[in-house]
Amino acid sequence: MIVLGVDPGENITGFCIIEEDSSGQKWIYGGKIEPPKDVPFPARLLTTYRHIKKVILEYEPDQVAIEGIVHAKNVRSTVGMAHVRGVIALAAAEKDLSVFEYTPSEIKQSVVGNGSASKQQVQYMVEKIMKTGRTLSPDEADALAVGLCHLHRKSLRRLEESKT
Repeated sequence: MIVLGVDPGENITGFCIIEEDSSGQKWIYGGKIEPPKDVPFPARLLTTYRHIKKVILEYEPDQVAIEGIVHAKNVRSTVGMAHVRGVIALAAAEKDLSVFEYTPSEIKQSVVGNGSASKQQVQYMVEKIMKTGRTLSPDEADALAVGLCHLHRKSLRRLEESKT
């Protein structure tokens, strides 16, 4: 299974591709999308949409995992993040991909074992778990955490289903 993990942001969107097979989980690719700040917001959304669409076409993920909307510092930021999530969901829907949403505390709990872990703790853990071999940007690390959370939750659901 190939999962696209996404940490949507109004200014920077982190993303990663993780593959899981019988031998485990493997980090394949990741990065961040940082549209120019000096262009209108709709053009910035288009940049994010095109980049995510390109990643989907190139890596052909089976599912998309995305961080849910958090209450940002102000309403404008929250609405901006919602728009970014919308273009990501649109890119996924065009390829009939299921989109799974996780709260920040679910993601942190899954990766660090503490739902209120710091960004630095999340970054440290995902780099160690996935053996990326390099320091990830905070946004890319968060996206990797989203993808890992999805795979962990999916494994737990399979375990629970096998018990019934």
